[in-house]
Amino acid sequence: MTPKDQQPDAWFNSLGAKLFGLLLIALLPVGLIAVMQTRQIGIEAQKNAELAIVALNEQAAVEKRLAIEKAFGSAQALAASSSLFRHDPRVCVDLLGKFVATDRNLMSAVFIPPDGRVRCSFNGNALDMSADPTFMAGLEQPRRIVDLIRVSHGSGVGALMLYTPVVEDGRFEGFVRITFAVDRVNQDAAGRLPDTPTALFLTTGAGQTLALNLDQDAATDHLPANMDVADLITAEEPVLYTQSKSGSKRLYAASPVIEGALHVLGVWEEPPNRDILGAQLVPLTAFPLIMWVASMLVSLFAVYRLVIRHINRLGGEMRDFASDRTLPADLSEREMPAEMFKMSENFRQMATSIMQDEAALEDSLRENKLLLKEVHHRVKNNLQLISSIINMQIRKTPDPDTQFALKRVQERVVSLATIHRDLYQSDEGGHINAGKLLEEIVEHSMQVGADDVQQIEKVLDIDMIWLLPDQAVPLSLLAAEASTNALKYMGATDGAQPWYRVRFHKIGETECEVLFENSISGERLGEGTGLGTQLINAFSVQLGGQAVIEDNSDSYALRIRFDIMTFAEAADY
Repeated sequence: MTPKDQQPDAWFNSLGAKLFGLLLIALLPVGLIAVMQTRQIGIEAQKNAELAIVALNEQAAVEKRLAIEKAFGSAQALAASSSLFRHDPRVCVDLLGKFVATDRNLMSAVFIPPDGRVRCSFNGNALDMSADPTFMAGLEQPRRIVDLIRVSHGSGVGALMLYTPVVEDGRFEGFVRITFAVDRVNQDAAGRLPDTPTALFLTTGAGQTLALNLDQDAATDHLPANMDVADLITAEEPVLYTQSKSGSKRLYAASPVIEGALHVLGVWEEPPNRDILGAQLVPLTAFPLIMWVASMLVSLFAVYRLVIRHINRLGGEMRDFASDRTLPADLSEREMPAEMFKMSENFRQMATSIMQDEAALEDSLRENKLLLKEVHHRVKNNLQLISSIINMQIRKTPDPDTQFALKRVQERVVSLATIHRDLYQSDEGGHINAGKLLEEIVEHSMQVGADDVQQIEKVLDIDMIWLLPDQAVPLSLLAAEASTNALKYMGATDGAQPWYRVRFHKIGETECEVLFENSISGERLGEGTGLGTQLINAFSVQLGGQAVIEDNSDSYALRIRFDIMTFAEAADY
């Protein structure tokens, strides 16, 4: 890529953009670590919040849970001692009756043999349980079973039926079943809690539910709509947030009372510590990102305040100095770092030194120009003096040929004097207005060389072109020589008026063309000395071109095209 293709003024090449990219890369690991740590903290906080909800769930049903655990313990004790009463109905009635009377929450106690016919009960009544679904399920795999019921057809007391298997010598002997009135257990602990669930249920492993703090029918609307209760209490997550049957979102938390057999299910409308649950993990994660971006912005502002704005100001002062040589303002009142202050002070000193050097160079250049003009002036005076001497010699010489030769020499001296006069008067740093010079030389040549200037039609088509003296000198001498030859051989046919045309034009940006053309008569004069032709060819070579002669029946033309020299070019004469 070339320097022009790099676009130094593009925004991505600015110091601020590059610093932003470097800070972005430098702070990226810190930002990622902060995001990961914050996310981990959020996850831990979520877990703690879930555990807190589970703990509140357990506390809300602590009395019932303790009472149920006590009932389970009693059932296990009865099952362990069932051999003392299950074979004698009278002993059974007496013992189970006293057992039920010891706890107001106990409603019944019976022993159910494998055939399902109850002959041992707390009140002596005989029952047939052979077709009971819960009993039949227990026969298939004897285990501890919990059955939830509503006494008096679902509108009375909520109760638990606890089935405890009786096994002796590895043989299944039946079940001890006690009925426990859950609604009679006091719930003072729930009233003392700061947060309580909207609905509280007891659930079995099979998915049965028993509402503890609401009417059973009303409590059903709080159960989940899209999943079974059995799946809810066996889920890996201790807390789930899903839609209830009433259509609103609810938070569900389950905690075991009897592992695998009975659980407490709490339904929360507005979960406690909700601000740190999963819904709020995104803001927690975004916080370090915001701080990351904020830290980069603060860093960029500091860099701008301490560096960039001073660099921009220094760059503006450099542009002002480059355009109009304006010196920077006083630095004593600026607040900037020491390094930037030294840089600005160095620029101020450099600018002052440059202006002093430029002033010295301008004085030297002005002096050199004056000296050079004085040289041209003296050369011009000397050449005019030589011209005057030649003129005196011409007047004293009687021979016409000698006079003609001296006049040709005088014309060449006058041409050189004219050039030095223009150099003396010019303010263009050594350049000469070649167009104006040609006009003067042609006019002078016609005044000196023509017998009757009024009889000659003169056409000058000349552009004002500036040339160096290295080309202006041979061009002026060439013009003088060409004009002299034109006047010498000028003529006309059939009584027409003689004419002389000079054209000087710039071709393109680097070339010039000069044309000398005159009319001639049909008669040809005798051959000359050939000196003029030699001089014309020599001057053409010095100009860097080649003379082209067009000799027609009624006109004669000299055409030369050459390149305009620059200061790097030079020539010897």
